[in-house]
Amino acid sequence: MENCGKEIENVEERKALQNVGIGTPATRAAIIETLFSRDYIKREKKTLFPTEKGLKVYDFIKEKKIADAAMTGEWELALQKIENGEASAEDFQLEIENYTRSITEELLSVSLNTENLPDLICPKCKTMHLLIRDKIVKCPDAVCNWILFRSICGVQLNVKKLKTLLIRKDYASKRNDK
Repeated sequence: MENCGKEIENVEERKALQNVGIGTPATRAAIIETLFSRDYIKREKKTLFPTEKGLKVYDFIKEKKIADAAMTGEWELALQKIENGEASAEDFQLEIENYTRSITEELLSVSLNTENLPDLICPKCKTMHLLIRDKIVKCPDAVCNWILFRSICGVQLNVKKLKTLLIRKDYASKRNDK
């Protein structure tokens, strides 16, 4: 990480990154732990490998603004100019706010492949279509607020098990209503 920025074309930005690197060792360690806890990477002996989920995220963002290493160089250069009194901190903050807005809009505008997820109706309100995520299944209706955690007693519920569970639950509740 301390040798980052070699691929950046702008000489000043590259020099700024070479002097500071990206983050401190403690910051990077915390980021790596987060990647482990969210199942984006795994460790085999002393080597880190991306998981399938991590590779999907990489494929999703690799061409987006958020993955642009040159941006870090630009920010380091801007911070040096602020420190030297050559630039305004307020202008820099506005630039970051615009950048944040821009990458958020860019990421939200992309439709994700939902891998043929089943269309399941909420078993509580019986009107809303459930949102199926990695760790939870939930009803998007804030009033209903139904939620199911996909890990139960250490067992991760795959989509097939979820579908079976929710359809059987719906079937059982219909039988009890009679």
